[in-house]
This record gives sequence, structure tokens and C-alpha cells, in this order.
Amino acid sequence: MGRNMFGGGPGPWGDDPWIGRCGDDPRYHVPVFVLTHHAREPLEMKGGTTFHFVTDGIESVLEQARQAAGDLDV
Repeated sequence: MGRNMFGGGPGPWGDDPWIGRCGDDPRYHVPVFVLTHHAREPLEMKGGTTFHFVTDGIESVLEQARQAAGDLDV
């Protein structure tokens, strides 16, 4: 997922960063990897969704997603 899909607009996250469009319990219920230029701590939500914010490129975010998925599809 790219930063614009997660929401909040371009630029740094700010003091009160937005938590996304999906509310407290996003529909994913798996780890979600957000490709961004701006670092942020992982955001744990209800239902098993954790957003991980990756700043070191598409190859890195893809590898992290593959590792998290194990034998499942990415």
C-alpha cells in the first residue's frame, strides 16, 4: 500500500498523525506495509491489522510483505 492509499496527505506525519480511512478496525486483519518517505512507528489496530511504514524502497517493502505472508499470496 502506498502512503496516499493509507491517507493523511503528503509530507511528514505531524504531531497527531492520521490513522487511516478504515477507522479502528480496518478490514485487512493482517500486517499491512505502507511505502512512504516519512518514518513512523508501526500502528496496531483492532482485528489483527498492523500498519508497518517502510521508508527504504519498494524492494524492501515487498520482501517484508513476503516474509510476513509466509506461504500465502502477497
